[in-house]
Amino acid sequence: MGNADHEVTLKRGRQVWASWRAAYPAVRPDLSQADLYLATLSTINLHGVNLQGANLVKADLRGSDLGEANLSGADLTEADLSGAELGKAILRGANLGLANLSGVGLSATDLSDVNLSGVDLSGANLSGANLGGANLSGANLSGAELESANLSRADLSGANLHWTKFSEANLSGANLSGADLTRADLYGANLAGAKVTNEELRRVRSLEGATMPDEVVAQPPAMPSTSVEVDATTTDG
Repeated sequence: MGNADHEVTLKRGRQVWASWRAAYPAVRPDLSQADLYLATLSTINLHGVNLQGANLVKADLRGSDLGEANLSGADLTEADLSGAELGKAILRGANLGLANLSGVGLSATDLSDVNLSGVDLSGANLSGANLGGANLSGANLSGAELESANLSRADLSGANLHWTKFSEANLSGANLSGADLTRADLYGANLAGAKVTNEELRRVRSLEGATMPDEVVAQPPAMPSTSVEVDATTTDG
């Protein structure tokens, strides 16, 4: 269990919490196992806080600083984390089902084996993040940055990967069946053992330098179709 006094201080409001953290900068708040269901914690400083196993279901964490926080095993189902900073946070085994993570900073974050099914991660920065074994089925990762991220064994089935950047990412053994890879960048990515079809890969922007699955033959991405309009009013002569 966490520190009951720390939890009470947090629940007294943003101003009280900020004053307390400023007065005791060396103290790492312990909110492990805290019940923060439906809590309003937007734009609050939770940097480095221990939130292991906390109940953050439907919590409002918009724009909050959760950098380097320990959220392993926390329940963040349907939480709103849009615009939050989670760089270098530990989310191993956390439940983020149906959470809003649009525009979130998650670079170098540990998200291994996390449930991110159906989550909105559009435009999120996940460069260098560890998503090994994560469940991203049906997630929206359009425009997200996943350069050099570890997505080995990740489930990306049915995910929206439109314009997603996967350059130098590890997608070995990942499930990409049914995913929308339109204009995705897979430059230098490792797709060894990944579940993906030639047809799905034909939609990507770049496969240059990528390691392909054994059963898939590398082909150049399909060129956008072009059409020529004919002016029906034009007459001969």
